[in-house]
Amino acid sequence: FKGIILPDTNAKEAAVVDGLEVYGVSTIKQVLDFFNEKGALEKTTINIEDEFATKLDDNEFDFNDVKGQENIKRALEIAAAGGHNVILIGPPGAGKSTQAKLLVERWPVAAISTGKMLREEVTRKTELGNQVRETLERGELIDDTIMVATIRNWLENLPSEKGFLLDGFPRTVEQASQFDIILEEIGRPLTAIFNLELSISEAVYRLGGRRQCYGVGAEEIIHINDEQAVSRCLARGGLLVQRPDDLPNVIVKRLNVYEAETEQVLMVYEPRQLTHTIDAGGSPTEVAKRIGRIVEATSGS
Repeated sequence: FKGIILPDTNAKEAAVVDGLEVYGVSTIKQVLDFFNEKGALEKTTINIEDEFATKLDDNEFDFNDVKGQENIKRALEIAAAGGHNVILIGPPGAGKSTQAKLLVERWPVAAISTGKMLREEVTRKTELGNQVRETLERGELIDDTIMVATIRNWLENLPSEKGFLLDGFPRTVEQASQFDIILEEIGRPLTAIFNLELSISEAVYRLGGRRQCYGVGAEEIIHINDEQAVSRCLARGGLLVQRPDDLPNVIVKRLNVYEAETEQVLMVYEPRQLTHTIDAGGSPTEVAKRIGRIVEATSGS
């Protein structure tokens, strides 16, 4: 062994002895309890029995190796802090970005909406924005290589004490496969997938009436039938702008692309028993409560 966990050692006495990393029971108990509650203990690289020994044999967590030490320490820090590493999946119009904002208020997580990020790149006319502008306007998916590299860079710079919440990634089976590799390399276990379900008719209604209140500070998404929100935007001097990908012909294409590509991603994750399907109909508050009940039932948080 190149690293060892001592079950009867006090956490305060954890130390490195002759290159051998030693962790006390308090720290490990938190880790094991965390993954046990998620039903993923046998899948994690820090199982102190077979799985842990296997990873050491593979030198992935070689404690004499700097990268190995960084990987295991990062995994321990994240798990002990009870970090949530979550994917939000759902069709266009399901309210993923809205729910992401609400979840960030509750958990110590950093959220990224790949759609919003890419639209901002287009607005700023960056190199990445110029690459993806026409693809976004057509309602098509961005090249896997671009998306995977973008997410890897973001996750590698994420503080270890924060979990992540991804809105809009992965959207293809290939992205999901590459995402698994990234998470393994950086020592971040996926803890939950929230699948927001919405009827096609409701999705078309939401997207067709969606507008941005533009030119008055932070982006605000409103519906054209929400008279109070529209009046508030206009009173502030804002303009109601419809996104190119919310035009009727593009909406239909986006929903078709989602059904053809993204739903296959759910099939990839199904055997892991991390997916929770949630009715995305109703108000954002109602949907948030549904998510909250699932979180409480599965993690006690």
